[in-house]
Amino acid sequence: MMDFIQEKLQSWFYERRTTAEGIFRELSNWAEATLEEKIKPAFTFRALPIDQLKFNVKEGGMEFIVDLDKRTCDCSEFQLDEIPCEHAIVAIESDSTTWVIPDTIKLEITKPPDAKVMLGKRQKNRHVSGTEFKMEPRCGRCKRYGHNRTNCTNSAVVHPYARKYREKMIDYIQ
Repeated sequence: MMDFIQEKLQSWFYERRTTAEGIFRELSNWAEATLEEKIKPAFTFRALPIDQLKFNVKEGGMEFIVDLDKRTCDCSEFQLDEIPCEHAIVAIESDSTTWVIPDTIKLEITKPPDAKVMLGKRQKNRHVSGTEFKMEPRCGRCKRYGHNRTNCTNSAVVHPYARKYREKMIDYIQ
């Protein structure tokens, strides 16, 4: 039992060590994923500069003071996680004057991402909104809504494909 646990831990540490050696970024995969989650809602906020490194970030009806020098925010998330919160991301984004972009990055040509070709036939029908009413089928015989001619039970003439007609014919033949 102890040998199994030792082998399992050894394999886990080996796998994690090899993945860590393959990462050439300063952030881990977890930190990068949390930053990506925080970037999306940050585009709806507005940052107003107070100082060189202090910003007033407005989110809806609330205001947060972000100090990039001290790495603090009024929401306290920046101090606790030590990863920029949404408000700090907006402040960093608006403070573009302090960015130093190396010449190698400036000269690099970026290409658009490969377009994903959707398989199958493309949809030609328009998208129906939730407020739009659906058309109910109308019977051609009795002119009532909710069913069509083949399923009509209200008319005097029974349709030859109706279940009742077939059952009567089977009973008649036997």
